[in-house]
Amino acid sequence: MSIPFMAGISFAAIITALVVHRSWLNRLEEDGDRRTMVGTDSEESIR
Repeated sequence: MSIPFMAGISFAAIITALVVHRSWLNRLEEDGDRRTMVGTDSEESIR
């Protein structure tokens, strides 16, 4: 029972790491593309 238990823990750890990594990249992209995002949002609101 210890092997499947360890496999489950490692699997969950990988999933959490990927989620955190994605959220971190999304934050960096938002910080870097705030100007472009604001421009597109303003254009869409004008339309």
